[in-house]
Amino acid sequence: MKHIYLTSLCLCLGITYSLSQQLSFVEDPTAPFFDASSSRVILQDLDGDGDLDAIVAGHDAANTKYTKLYENDGNGNFTEVTGTPFAAVDYPDFAFGDVDGDGKIDIVMTGMDGVNGVTHLYKNQGNLTFTNTLNALQSVWYGAIDLGDIDGDGDLDLVLSGYQSDISTPKLFIYKNNGNGAFAAGPIMSGTMDEITSGSVKFIDADEDGDLDLLVVGLKYSPNASIAKMYMNNGSGSFTFSGSNPNPFTGTYYNSIDVGDVNNDGHLDIIITGQDDGFVRHTILYLGNGTGYTVAPISSSLLQTRNGDAKFADFNNDGNLDLIITGDGQTGAYQTKVYLGDGQAGFTEETGLGIVNIAFGKIAVGDVNGDGKVDILISGTNGDGYVAVTKLYLNDAILTPPCTPSIPSIATLSDITAECPVDLSTLTPPTSESDCDGTITGILDAYPVAYQDTTITWSYTDSEGNVVTQTQNIVITPIDNTTSVANNTITANATGNYTYYWTDCDNETVISGETTASYTPTTSGSYSVTIVSSEGCSVSSACVNISTSSLVAENASAWNMYPNPTHGALKITTNSKKENQLIKVYSVVGEVVFEKAFSGNSVSISLEKYPNGIYFIEMNGQTKKIVRN
Repeated sequence: MKHIYLTSLCLCLGITYSLSQQLSFVEDPTAPFFDASSSRVILQDLDGDGDLDAIVAGHDAANTKYTKLYENDGNGNFTEVTGTPFAAVDYPDFAFGDVDGDGKIDIVMTGMDGVNGVTHLYKNQGNLTFTNTLNALQSVWYGAIDLGDIDGDGDLDLVLSGYQSDISTPKLFIYKNNGNGAFAAGPIMSGTMDEITSGSVKFIDADEDGDLDLLVVGLKYSPNASIAKMYMNNGSGSFTFSGSNPNPFTGTYYNSIDVGDVNNDGHLDIIITGQDDGFVRHTILYLGNGTGYTVAPISSSLLQTRNGDAKFADFNNDGNLDLIITGDGQTGAYQTKVYLGDGQAGFTEETGLGIVNIAFGKIAVGDVNGDGKVDILISGTNGDGYVAVTKLYLNDAILTPPCTPSIPSIATLSDITAECPVDLSTLTPPTSESDCDGTITGILDAYPVAYQDTTITWSYTDSEGNVVTQTQNIVITPIDNTTSVANNTITANATGNYTYYWTDCDNETVISGETTASYTPTTSGSYSVTIVSSEGCSVSSACVNISTSSLVAENASAWNMYPNPTHGALKITTNSKKENQLIKVYSVVGEVVFEKAFSGNSVSISLEKYPNGIYFIEMNGQTKKIVRN
């Protein structure tokens, strides 16, 4: 299905840049365009050579009407093409497209030739030569026109609105193309569509069903009122009013329409300018969602205008649509303003650009000199002297290529292996290399502790917001807590850089001086080993029963403690009543964390200020394990 939106497109030759400094435009003093008012300017590749040619139509300061074609040499230098057949008009409108299927861009135009309205179809013969074809299109003035394939047959059909020259009442005509650029002898009209003048018509697939719907905005008669309605296409070129309740669009005339995706959500949005029946100026941005439209909050902050134009274009090539608006505002002042888009339907005015303030004219945007930046051709009545002007502004911003996503310095990160839980905040972050920022250090979204096998993700974000991620595995291999028994000797199966603490399970006493991987009990009983790694974590084995033939009398200095485990408070009792008995509390890595001397056969101590974990209490030559939880 064909539809032409070329007046708002940038032909950037595949070059993409990002803005590196403030937007800037410089007027081209060599541009040969005639100064025009009540005018329209067009940038379009009419000879198929890959650059944008220009058309300027309107009247000059002497009220003489012209429609002139200018050829571009590819470097932004324009030369007038003489001998063209175009009607000399003001208040013009144009539509462009290949209506006869020969691969060349044809032109349909309307306007006023001084006395009457005209509508002409000019077929492109190549080499900027055009032929005015005899056609049955209705002549109109204060008209609007658009091309699009409304019936899905692969050729471009036509919508035309305006005053009918011989009646002076608004009309709206829809013509179907027979496939070779000849339009039906009579207009196809629904009979229920509002007919307008001093307005705009635009084909757009509003409901995203694959066919072109029709937006009509302008001034109608009986009653005399401005309207804005979206007519829905049934797929065969028959239109009915969408019946939205309420209708989201505000009726205006002396208006303009443009379409584009301002919030990058994949749906076409619409901007409409103009004045309503109360002579209030409007510029309203309507956000599309695929089923309807809502008014964007930014609308009230934009230049409210009539008798002007609004065009979307990416002036700073950041991938977001920007906006230029012209016309006379509510105070009557002629103005031109440029707004930079943020890609989320927000716009910020860019001041100090020096672009002429106009009304009663139009704008064209495109890359005229092949430098990859969008330029501006503008025509109309200058608000500073109320004279006709046409000016070409070249985009002079210094733009640099965008950052490409960074490349990790190490293609595949090695696994991190450990026996103990890994505090991720202690890891050395990997890096990546960016063509914009150099070395970028990886960042974890959070710094948890990995208690088991897990995969973590490092993110590298450059100054343009490009994000590259890289994963790394954390592999936890716990200490082996099993033991082996041979000839009443118990041996821990974990070998390496460990410290061992053997425990008498029957009375939960740590056996003093036994810190090797093996232990041979001298007393029948149950024994276990606590293994502490150099990383600071520990495991305990199951208790193993050992029977021996030699018994050792219980030490008169034996002692006990309770409760075990403890929340902090601990009481110790002993068979000894010696003076200055010394208690020492050790962490699992052998550090003395508490020390106290006492006399008598009992004492209370507190471990409440120490972290939960395993501790060892030494007193009277015996060491016992205590669990703080």
